[in-house]
Amino acid sequence: MRKQQVKNGNEKIKLWSILHYELLEVLQKNQKIVYTENKHTQEWDKEYRWMAKELTKRVGKPKNKGQYPIWAWYQYHDSSQCKPDLRRIAHLPSGVKGIRIEFEKDASQVMLSDFVLWHYPLSYKGYIPDNFRDAKAFDKRLKEAGLLKADHEQMPMKFKMEIEASWQKIFDLNFHSRYISEPMHKKSIQANLWEISIDEVLKIDTFIAR
Repeated sequence: MRKQQVKNGNEKIKLWSILHYELLEVLQKNQKIVYTENKHTQEWDKEYRWMAKELTKRVGKPKNKGQYPIWAWYQYHDSSQCKPDLRRIAHLPSGVKGIRIEFEKDASQVMLSDFVLWHYPLSYKGYIPDNFRDAKAFDKRLKEAGLLKADHEQMPMKFKMEIEASWQKIFDLNFHSRYISEPMHKKSIQANLWEISIDEVLKIDTFIAR
């Protein structure tokens, strides 16, 4: 079971990343994996760029300009099931060959976040409230301003700033509020980092996505 606190500094933390099989050859050839383009989806390019900015703030700039974060897992399901279960669906498109890389990295080079709460900035419009009362109060202010069903881009700047400031809660793994977020030991916790070096790799498993 994972510890309830993640230390800073040079402590090594174990992570797992699910990648397409062809990246195994890239790792072997270049001794590392780096994303110089959006490897996830163009549909959410703006949202992934937001995550890249957050990673820059927390761990520093990448070595290459325009680099995108690599996604990994710190806690796939909860603290009792950290490693991604390859029997599950949706790791990759069905029938696609992939790899699960188990590796260790300095905690100072990794940004951890709540996977469930990440869907708020991923939708690019959701406000993450402190609690149920805060949620109702925020909705009331939107309604009074005639903005309850407005798109994020249509919001006045003061509301945009408040919404985007609330997204910082995804990085607070101790944030827990009923109906909004689980306590840390029950969270799915994702990790972002700039690269995976071959000397950090502990194990590689191949699989066919279900």
